[in-house]
Amino acid sequence: MNNGHCCGEARYGYRRIHVVRQRESWLANHKRIWRLYSNTGLSVGKRRRKRIAAVERKLRPIATGPNQSWLMGFVSGGLAYGRRFRCLNKLWFVSMRHARMLIKN
Repeated sequence: MNNGHCCGEARYGYRRIHVVRQRESWLANHKRIWRLYSNTGLSVGKRRRKRIAAVERKLRPIATGPNQSWLMGFVSGGLAYGRRFRCLNKLWFVSMRHARMLIKN
């Protein structure tokens, strides 16, 4: 098992080693490969997440009229006969007070 498939730079897990060995005409099932892999102390470590640099957020300007700020969101539901649907809703607003007035009416 140690002819380069698991000790190089590449990250080879037991499943990938199993596929490679099958291509090389080895007659070993995945359970045997796992047993050999774990008995030799091999393991593929967890990948660390790529850190994204923090960006300073800018304050949005306050909307003073229509079409200056929009709300968007998906709404999903189901019909009586079982069909599902999703809708993209867009709503402009000037202020939260204005949005509350729209909801009441």
